[in-house]
Amino acid sequence: MIDTVIKNKSKCTGCGVCANVCEFEAIKMNRDTEGFLYPSVDYSLCKKCKKCISKCPSNQDKKRESFMDCYAIYSKDSVAKQASSSGGCFNLLAKYVLENGGAVCGAAFDENWAVQHIIIDNCDDLYKIQTSKYLQSTVHNTFSEIKKIVLSGRLFLFSGTPCQVNALRTYLGQDYENLILIDIICHGVPSPMVWQKYLKSVAGNDTVTKVNFRDKTNGWATFSMRIDSKNNSYVRIFPDDPYMRLFLDNFILRPSCYDCSNKDVNRFADITIGDFWGIDNCLPELNDDTGISALTVYTEKGRKLFDIIKETAIYKSVKQEKITASNSAFYSSVAKPQNRDKIMMTLSKKSRIDFDKAVKACKKTPFLQKVKRKIKKLLRR
Repeated sequence: MIDTVIKNKSKCTGCGVCANVCEFEAIKMNRDTEGFLYPSVDYSLCKKCKKCISKCPSNQDKKRESFMDCYAIYSKDSVAKQASSSGGCFNLLAKYVLENGGAVCGAAFDENWAVQHIIIDNCDDLYKIQTSKYLQSTVHNTFSEIKKIVLSGRLFLFSGTPCQVNALRTYLGQDYENLILIDIICHGVPSPMVWQKYLKSVAGNDTVTKVNFRDKTNGWATFSMRIDSKNNSYVRIFPDDPYMRLFLDNFILRPSCYDCSNKDVNRFADITIGDFWGIDNCLPELNDDTGISALTVYTEKGRKLFDIIKETAIYKSVKQEKITASNSAFYSSVAKPQNRDKIMMTLSKKSRIDFDKAVKACKKTPFLQKVKRKIKKLLRR
């Protein structure tokens, strides 16, 4: 039934709530040619109960009363900070929950270097869900287990993109005092298909041992893509790495990321975290180029958690516009490049890709655009 309502791919985030709430197992999440998950309905099993439609986050009204307290923050623990993508803020939040008998769910690499959400219950496993992973994570497989833990009364923290947080909250159907929802400032989620092909182009047949999208050897502001394998190490600063260029220039994002309905204050998160880009414009004294986070609190639950962990951090209160000034991803979707679909089609069809050439192809001006520019010049003469 969900496929009769969400017909446009730009409206589906691939959260999988529809598949999880279907009591008749009539909905499966299948990958399209771009590598993104979408629901597929088996109408021989479907009873037309429309539960998938009523629970779909894209059909929900997320409006609620909320306040915003905003901070620039980084961990006093220099080791944890260096191991994090920005200021080690998530480490502080998750560590408190784990040390107080709770569990935490976040994005982790699996054995094939794909990303899926996992649940951990001890600090020794915290490293698995730290640092940014720039591709779409599979989250819906954890929904039922999360519900069991939350209903048991145990403290639980979930971290994900705004659409993933909204999906979990919609799946659960109500708020819980022992559930803390943290979302990230999200640029958009790249294709897992493109990522796997890129990884193959870098490592070849060598066994990959470690991936870090945000290696800070050259500093936080000039971070690097780092891929270690048994016999080699690949390191490129992000402007020179083709995968990061395709990601940051918006060519390999999920269609819904170009029209995201979750980028506003009407979200279910208790806290939003992310990099504090533009920190030098307001608090340069806090920037030592090892990372600093932006943290926004929306709820009383979020405020209580912040008040607890702030003793282990260096922080300063800021106005929201100081965070959003260099972080448009906080409140708006990225623009879809004119030749995005053409680039994705090329990437999906080829088994072996020269990614440096792919980036150059993205920069080529489309023929019609060239013609329009020439006409405008002639008219100005």
